[in-house]
Amino acid sequence: MKIEKTQKENNLSDVTINLEPEDYKDEYIKKIKQLGQSTNIPGFRPGKAPISLLEKRYKASVLSEEVLQKAYKLFEDFLKENSISYVGEPIINPNNADFEKDTNFTINFQFIELPNLDIDFPEDLEITKYNFIITDEQLNRVIENMRKEFAEMKDTNALDGADFAFINIELDDPEVKKFINIEPNKETNLKIDAIKDLTNENPLEINLLDLFNSVEEANNYLFPNDPQIVDGDKKIKVSLLMAFNNKLPELNKELFDKVFPNKNIQSEEEFRSVITELLAKNYYDASLTNMVDQLTDYFLSQYSIDLPKDILFNQIVKANKDKKDGLSEEQITANLDSFIENIKREHFTNLLAKKYDIKVDMDDYEDHVASMYNFTHEELESDESKHEMVHHALEHLFEDQRSFEEARVNILAKKIANLILDKCKIVEKDITYDDFLKLKENKETEETNEQ
Repeated sequence: MKIEKTQKENNLSDVTINLEPEDYKDEYIKKIKQLGQSTNIPGFRPGKAPISLLEKRYKASVLSEEVLQKAYKLFEDFLKENSISYVGEPIINPNNADFEKDTNFTINFQFIELPNLDIDFPEDLEITKYNFIITDEQLNRVIENMRKEFAEMKDTNALDGADFAFINIELDDPEVKKFINIEPNKETNLKIDAIKDLTNENPLEINLLDLFNSVEEANNYLFPNDPQIVDGDKKIKVSLLMAFNNKLPELNKELFDKVFPNKNIQSEEEFRSVITELLAKNYYDASLTNMVDQLTDYFLSQYSIDLPKDILFNQIVKANKDKKDGLSEEQITANLDSFIENIKREHFTNLLAKKYDIKVDMDDYEDHVASMYNFTHEELESDESKHEMVHHALEHLFEDQRSFEEARVNILAKKIANLILDKCKIVEKDITYDDFLKLKENKETEETNEQ
């Protein structure tokens, strides 16, 4: 057995594994014999067929499986022993191996290697820690949204005065039908006055630009993931499919129990207090996440990591191909730069975690899931039903690789943020969450313009 690693451009690396018979033969023979135990060969009792006959029938499939499994394990062990990080899936090349005739095999693994940088917390870097102010206006908005979530919906046959509506827009040239849902009282992309007389029995025929400010806005609104469909002002038919009014519930115990079934809230004052605590927790987490973003912004400006976009694109497309809610190729293309930036950010946090021996253990995952249910440690210890609920959710988390990895990244980010508080120059700033979102939006706009 021989293992060699070579480095290419754009952080592409190759690991070549050379296998000889002594590296795989014992396991191969064991699998062939196991196959003989479970396979009916005419003229032989189960398990009594000679190895030579089994090999004649099954050698190529069994040997290829064993050789590739052996090579892949050696590849993973090699990366672990040499502290090599990579992104995506390795491209495996058996180099035209003939598993009927060959005895020596050369298996090549091409992968995207993430550089092992020696990074640390910069002591002179100013990191802003945002302390979020929870205003009455914001608290009232949250409560209003909670009331809407549990509102009683009543059908109405007219758009005018409806809180929610589902409408259909039809074009003849090109022939397109587009189903959309809107909140008429809040809609800013449509000229609602143009369709205010819309009812179930009364569809309207109007021009596209009666409903939209421009052809470009119409395309972006109706077909956000497609190239331009409509090339000018057109006649359109607008139909009302369904419309609803919301009857909001009163602020009483019935609503309190629906929103927080485990809290036994008795009054509006207590209800507001619980929501305030929940917002404060969520905003604190957002502040920690933002500090990590500021730190990785700094690393992105200091370290250049070139990654092969074409290979990453193909791997992301493959990963989403068979998923029910997977991304389209157009969506992946539009967001590829953002995906690659997030890969780099996560790599920086992993490097810091390795440097400071930060680990994510089972207790961390339990705390993560408990926080999603707003359960405290005391509640988990004293209430068996809540404890079982968390452990049931944990089982589902571990079964879903994507959710599990997202949880690990979030937990790790919080631990890195606590180190930032200890090791970096912190500047605290009081701010409302609305103003914080505006700052983020302005930053993203500036970055887009710079590109």
